[in-house]
Amino acid sequence: MKHKLSRYLSIVLTLILLSVVVAFAATGAEERLQTENDEGLEMLLFMDVPEVTVSTRFEEKATRVPNIISVITEQEIKDMGARDLIDVLRTVPGFNFGADIDSLLGVSLRGIWIFESRALFMINGQRQNDIVFGLLNVGNRFSLHGIKRIEIVRGPGSAIYGGMAEVAVVNIITKNGADIGGGDVEAHVGTFEGKELNQKGIEGSFGKSGQDWDYALHFGYKLNDWARGEHSDILGTTLKINGNDIDRDLFSFVGQGHYKDFQVNTFVNTHKNFAPDGFFSAYDPSEEWDNLQWATQFKNDFSVNENFKITPGYNFQWDEVDINKGIQFPLEPRDLDRHAEENKLFVDAIMSFSENNNLVFGSEYVRSTIQGTDSNNSSGRYRDFDTLEITDEFSLNKWAAYIQDTFKWETSSFTVGVRYDNHEQFGNSLSPRAGITFGDEQYNLKILYGESFKEPMLENIGSIDFGNPNLEAEEAKTYEIEAEYKLSNHIKLKSNIFKIQIDTPIIFGVSTVTPTGLGYVNLDKLSSNGFESELLFEFETLYYYLKYSYNDPVGNTDGAFLTTDEDQFLSFPNHNVNGGINYQLTQNVFLGSTLNYIGKRESQQSLDIVSLPLDETFLWNANIQYKSAGNGQDFSITFSVHDILDEQFVFAQPYYGVKRELIGPGRNYTLRFGIKI
Repeated sequence: MKHKLSRYLSIVLTLILLSVVVAFAATGAEERLQTENDEGLEMLLFMDVPEVTVSTRFEEKATRVPNIISVITEQEIKDMGARDLIDVLRTVPGFNFGADIDSLLGVSLRGIWIFESRALFMINGQRQNDIVFGLLNVGNRFSLHGIKRIEIVRGPGSAIYGGMAEVAVVNIITKNGADIGGGDVEAHVGTFEGKELNQKGIEGSFGKSGQDWDYALHFGYKLNDWARGEHSDILGTTLKINGNDIDRDLFSFVGQGHYKDFQVNTFVNTHKNFAPDGFFSAYDPSEEWDNLQWATQFKNDFSVNENFKITPGYNFQWDEVDINKGIQFPLEPRDLDRHAEENKLFVDAIMSFSENNNLVFGSEYVRSTIQGTDSNNSSGRYRDFDTLEITDEFSLNKWAAYIQDTFKWETSSFTVGVRYDNHEQFGNSLSPRAGITFGDEQYNLKILYGESFKEPMLENIGSIDFGNPNLEAEEAKTYEIEAEYKLSNHIKLKSNIFKIQIDTPIIFGVSTVTPTGLGYVNLDKLSSNGFESELLFEFETLYYYLKYSYNDPVGNTDGAFLTTDEDQFLSFPNHNVNGGINYQLTQNVFLGSTLNYIGKRESQQSLDIVSLPLDETFLWNANIQYKSAGNGQDFSITFSVHDILDEQFVFAQPYYGVKRELIGPGRNYTLRFGIKI
């Protein structure tokens, strides 16, 4: 009864909210437009067309690039009171979230589970996916402080970025020294039980710039107890989860700088995931996943002339994953330690034949190595695929080259490109793409085609427990059409349709080549059709939006990805709706609210290979921020309430395995205090 009342209340509140907004905008907006500029109001403009780099490697208007692009700005992140990347991506059509073993949280897009190396996540162009599996655990994974904007490609990116960009690319761009101009610090506390402070953290940024130099340093330290309530494992055992039974703790550091044409980017990220949530018998309090990741990149721009620039560089990445398991499948304790490193040499180039023709091209060589120990196997964790000997070290080599040309005219553009990858284990991949755009200030149309792939990672191939040396790369074809129309100076509509066809998709399941009987295997097909739509309203001190996404698995999708009735993807809804409103009440006070509707889902809830329904969910959040400026010291106070209706979103495993769904934290109160130094 509680959930039904909550849903009805959500619908009523949403209709009331939107009605008030529309009435308010219609009756008072024009008068405000005449006076707000004099008051120093600072709302962002949806109607402005942002320039992005994630799609083409050079700055280009989002309406002209050969991808479907979303851009989330610093102001939008603050307006929604976002706690982590999950809150941010919930405002982008097509994104959803699920859970895997060890309480790891991952992302889906357009119904497709992209947790392990189907989507590339970057900070300032440096990859955040780990080297071991290619995965990214998004729960409390990033500090959002110091972010300038987030550029999101909903669609293939392999033509530029290779085998981790099959379905999506997300690049987080942080502020440089000129943006910061000194320093700022923000502290926060939060609770989801109302009894104790379950979340605590401090974040900050420092940076300066000069004529030939610039540097910026960003840090975040967050302690986050997560989840509560009664949980059940796949065997039917129940356990009462208190606030401190599941931890997601984070320390992150991001540094960037340049002197003349020489650039350095680096990051350090430690992420601890502690949970009574295992692989089979799910609630063992000794389960712990610790991840240390750091990377450093050096590169230098060499200008041959004003139209030709070459940028060689070197990137080193280190990943350390330590897993302390209790009573786990195959029902015995074990400690697994993995240490992986990647060395990459690369060169990128851009040649401008004219203002209307830009050619980008480049090449890279990558060597990845993993070392691992297993308390149950002293001889090693990996099998050399040439000698078949068991060893404690395993390596892979690959190289790639790409080229892309963009032609622009007054109201249209055409982009064509291709990337060739040569992988030591699975062979060659070719990733072509082409895109045509038409438009002016009133409308824009994109017609896009791209091929992409997902490469098997070190653990997928070499692990003696689950690895498959015969694993093939996934290959995808994506067709997209996007139309955008400016209905007035204050209203914009964007819609797209898509079709994704993935051949030989990789999944963790029953295997005949591993001693455990489980492992990574190729299936036949994974396909998704659908459409996404965004309606954006904007005035000087007020903006609001309504977004909808729909996906449908195509008939030839393998049943391992589908519900029992095969009418939707396992654990993910066909329908998603999200809306938001942000209003600048005064020069100093900002109000924001978001509402997400996640449609009906189904998940595996017992050892039987069947799916059972999960109720639809309404996630309603509200945020109020006060900003004061004066005497060179600015400060802000922000109060946020997330999941006001206490729906406790259920994160479900998106394949038939041995993991029950993980119940989210529910209603959460957060107080933030920030000051500019």
